[in-house]
Amino acid sequence: MKFERKLKKYALISLTDKNGVVELARALAGSRYQIISTGNTARVIRESGTDCIEMGEFTGFPEILGGRVKTLNPKVFGGILSRRDNPSDLAEMENHDLGSIDVVAVNLYDFSGAASDENATVDQLIEKIDIGGVSLIRAAAKNHKYVTLLTSPSQYPEFLERLEKNELDEGYRAHLAVEGFKLTAQYDTLISSTLEARITGESTTLTVFEPERRVLRYGENPHQKGYFHGDFSAYFEQLTGKELSYNNILDLSAACELVGELKGHACAIIKHNNPCGAATGDGPLEAYTKALSCDPVSAFGGVVVFNSEIDAVAAEKLNEIFLELVVAPSFTEEAVEVLSKKKQRRVLLQRRPLDHKFVVRNAAGGYLVQER
Repeated sequence: MKFERKLKKYALISLTDKNGVVELARALAGSRYQIISTGNTARVIRESGTDCIEMGEFTGFPEILGGRVKTLNPKVFGGILSRRDNPSDLAEMENHDLGSIDVVAVNLYDFSGAASDENATVDQLIEKIDIGGVSLIRAAAKNHKYVTLLTSPSQYPEFLERLEKNELDEGYRAHLAVEGFKLTAQYDTLISSTLEARITGESTTLTVFEPERRVLRYGENPHQKGYFHGDFSAYFEQLTGKELSYNNILDLSAACELVGELKGHACAIIKHNNPCGAATGDGPLEAYTKALSCDPVSAFGGVVVFNSEIDAVAAEKLNEIFLELVVAPSFTEEAVEVLSKKKQRRVLLQRRPLDHKFVVRNAAGGYLVQER
């Protein structure tokens, strides 16, 4: 029996986000992996026609405490953490009749969704803190020399291609391990900052975690490297023009914040992080005309932001000088066509207002933080 178990390849699948799980499980089974799964994930896999072993069946111990304890078992973590080339580990695995778990696909309870609900109680938030999932990720990431870790459906296509070609090499596994550690770091950061604010009413630790990175052409000056971290597309959609620069994004942010302080139809023009003009009017055309009159020379090559729709008439006025960026919550089709005549022009649709709660700046070996 022990010899038979040593020949088996195990894959553990325990998912909150079940997108792509059917295809993943089918491919693993086709590659002769025995699939171990939990609760609803196991049900989805079985209903798709792929066999799997329920976690309690694999460990010989049922889920307990209303599902709080599912995977925290030596048969699971021994199978993940064993070093396949370590004689002592192999002897213990054989002595305890453990099988090696070579693939771990797991994602976490949606604490972020719960934290975004201002009415959620601390007790409700606590129930959204994943314990087993985080432990599985850290174990698989730690032992990536032998274990492949998947933490997002976006990773499945490349994994399935590599699985078919038998190319699950250590370099690939190391990359996935880093993604796993980044995920748990972000998860724990969100939990600690949210609970501190809810329990004490304060946020005493500055934590910034924006894993999505965009490489910019350069920083403020051509000799500096520049990056943008965050979800830019949640706030803006670029309709025309080339890639934004570091300075474009700085000016864009400043102009959006300034317009957000004004009432009615408003416009702000910013260049190199300095205001060239800001005004309100009966419509966007009047607001822009008044803002431009403040300093029409400095406005050349600047960023202009509106808080109302731009039509073709306003677009024709904007085309009278060179402006790097034109930003508004909406544009008519004719306006986009007019603005696109300037080849170096970028046109951005602002999806929603900027909603950062704090302003953070480097200063004196640390950071200055103030409420917005």
